Amino acid sequence: MTQKRWTESKTILESKTDTHSRIFQTNCKVSNMDSNDVKILFLGGVGNAKIGFHDELDSELKMKSRFMENVSFNTSMNIVNKKIIKHLYDYRRKHVLEVVFKFEKAIKEKLIVRKNSEIQKALKIGAVNILLVSANYYNLSPTNNQKITKMIDLAENTSSRVEFVTNPKLVKKMEKYGHVLALLRYKFK
Repeated sequence: MTQKRWTESKTILESKTDTHSRIFQTNCKVSNMDSNDVKILFLGGVGNAKIGFHDELDSELKMKSRFMENVSFNTSMNIVNKKIIKHLYDYRRKHVLEVVFKFEKAIKEKLIVRKNSEIQKALKIGAVNILLVSANYYNLSPTNNQKITKMIDLAENTSSRVEFVTNPKLVKKMEKYGHVLALLRYKFK
């Protein structure tokens, strides 16, 4: 084997070894990751490595995984960003539908609180599952803005999820209720 050919072969082998090393390091990081911290996980690359990687994930991370087709180390960041934006848009649309479903279900089961004073009581005892906040609440008066900000802080400190509503139809509905609604875990008095 000529020196040039040997150098080319060595470079290819080192490149593959480096790639496998990066995959292994990434796999170790992901396996130690708390799946509650992950909203969505993108998997891409050439070949079947992404499928093998996906198979190693825990069930929660598998559900949060999205395969990105036609992506490799040579793909431009512009194309990767476009693909990510498309996936995020689809994810957000699906997420909004889930929130609307939970909202409608909470109304039927009478597990919704509309008044700010009742929402604060529910937050203090940990009865709120999801705090829905209109995305344009910051346009309110400073007093109302501060009240809502305090509710958001309280929700985050009591394991309640905070969802900012951006859907124009839902934002309109929420204006009737002071821009904040609470979906409860259970009924309280």
